[in-house]
Amino acid sequence: IIKQNLSTCEQYTTCNECSTIPLCHWCSRENRCTATFECEYENQRTNRINMCAYIEQVIPQTITLNVLNIELQVMFNVPLRSDTNEYMCGFTFKNGEQLYRTNASLSHNIVKCFPPILNNMNQAIYNVVLSIEHVKGNVTFGSYSLIFLNCSNFASCSSCTLYSNLCLWNRETVKCIFQQNDRFLLSNNQSLIINSQQCPFIYLQQSRNRLAYHVDKTFFVHIEQCNQSVNISSCYLYDHRKRFSLFESNPVLIRSVNENNLCLLICSFQWSNSKNFNQISFHRPLNLYLSIQFSNKTISMIPHTPISLYHCEHMALNCTSCLQLDPSYECTWCNNMCMFKNQSRTCSTNSECLMPIIHTIEPLVLPMNGGTLVTLKGKYFDLFGLSIQIADVPCQLIEQESSTNK
Repeated sequence: IIKQNLSTCEQYTTCNECSTIPLCHWCSRENRCTATFECEYENQRTNRINMCAYIEQVIPQTITLNVLNIELQVMFNVPLRSDTNEYMCGFTFKNGEQLYRTNASLSHNIVKCFPPILNNMNQAIYNVVLSIEHVKGNVTFGSYSLIFLNCSNFASCSSCTLYSNLCLWNRETVKCIFQQNDRFLLSNNQSLIINSQQCPFIYLQQSRNRLAYHVDKTFFVHIEQCNQSVNISSCYLYDHRKRFSLFESNPVLIRSVNENNLCLLICSFQWSNSKNFNQISFHRPLNLYLSIQFSNKTISMIPHTPISLYHCEHMALNCTSCLQLDPSYECTWCNNMCMFKNQSRTCSTNSECLMPIIHTIEPLVLPMNGGTLVTLKGKYFDLFGLSIQIADVPCQLIEQESSTNK
């Protein structure tokens, strides 16, 4: 019987020292010498793998989940046995709840493998531990920390551009996207932000912002560098000449749980709080600007993001022109007028322009040489692109005296 005090394993600070003691084992993940049975994650000594083998470098160390087929190159400090197809890469999340394995190959003392394909990942950053497994020897050795990124899950410009080698911020779509390798294209695209110093302090969450006339609307605003002292007292919408305004005196400020110093401001505008709207008229969308007032009375306007105020009835005077408007305006033809869809609940959602119906034609007797004024009465006359022929002879429309029923 050989007795040995296993607590003495702790005194050895290097793998080389630890490897000379029979009942001690070097735990590469914990980077310490322990009794053989105490080394979690790793197996007993084996002559197949050098106990002191550790991962020196992994290329790349940061991997994006937006691109497949990124091969990892794992380099060790000592030569490995060149057994064919005997190695696997193990990927463990830092919380230890999930483990993925992928096949690996050894070439010129570099282990090569692909990261796992991960779906439905709702975080932006995942801390993952890579280890190498020797299948026949049933040994796990080496440990290296990696970062997995999902660019599309970054909620702010500043967090997105922290990883500017892989992600960039698109100010037009207000989203973090995976960065392609064409640096020339990036440098000439004004909507793409690579440097965090270029990130706006405040911006709207949606890329396209519109406000329908007399329809209440909620806007979501991102505020970066939003520390605990930041408080918002009100939100304002106004045109550039400040003839008209909408205000919200009780905005809601929500501080992000997942990202530091990021807040979401909710501004809900109701038309009952509008001022002087009757003093202005418009037939095309009118640009409005959104400003917020902080509790210290400081006012900040959201730059480069005008909000379009529009009136369906003024933008289209007939069915055809109404239904040809950009679908994002959500205008529909109802009750013989162009209306916002939420204001036309009595009408069918599948709006179609009705065929014109002719009730009377005056006069019915016409001279052969033309030049006679003919009046058609009925309904559903759409004057947009209207073409009228009598006996295959085109008639000239007098628009000033015409309507949808005459």
